[in-house]
Amino acid sequence: AESKEKNAATELLKEVKDSYEKYKQGRWGGTFTGKGNWRADQAYALVAKMQTLADVTSEASGDFSINAVNCASGKDRTGMSQSTSTNYFEQFHESVASAKDGETPDITKTRYEQIQQLDAEIKPLPKDSPNDKKINMKTMMEKLQKENLEFALKTNQLEIQEKNTGTKGHKLYGDSMPQLLTGNIRTKGGQTLQMQMLMYGLDKEGVEAQFTRTSKNNAT
Repeated sequence: AESKEKNAATELLKEVKDSYEKYKQGRWGGTFTGKGNWRADQAYALVAKMQTLADVTSEASGDFSINAVNCASGKDRTGMSQSTSTNYFEQFHESVASAKDGETPDITKTRYEQIQQLDAEIKPLPKDSPNDKKINMKTMMEKLQKENLEFALKTNQLEIQEKNTGTKGHKLYGDSMPQLLTGNIRTKGGQTLQMQMLMYGLDKEGVEAQFTRTSKNNAT
């Protein structure tokens, strides 16, 4: 088990390095000329992988643990980061534990990144002629979205927010802000509502009801 985790950590380190290089390329002048890497969703994925890597390579980690990055309320970017990080942390260990001897666990993509990939593959397929490939991909995407939603609702993140501020939910509903301020114009980076809709398989009203509506009235 220790060897499997060590091998997975080596693979994860390579993924972190590759992701950071892409992320870094999008920073300077990214609003107009970047390659689309200066995006909130990709930044969350990178932080999740870095936190998991730090834990599994730490001699002091002992039992499973992960560094906390929350601010006082846990409702903004740090709260979203903590939620996605613990999600990936569980996914990493589950993938490593369930991998058979000689099998490489699939740990290079977060659940959300897998959903993005499936969504990109599904969109070009004809809408009026469903086939087995499309049905299988949609089924897998819906399974990942359900897992993300359950993880967000049942891991006490919302309860921590309510305890600290009086209301549940993330205040990240910034898709209405100009793309000049929120992310790369060409890739619509920073549209948090669209990110949450795709991550959880919810429509706009569903995201508002479960995550953002009450938080809009919270001044913290």
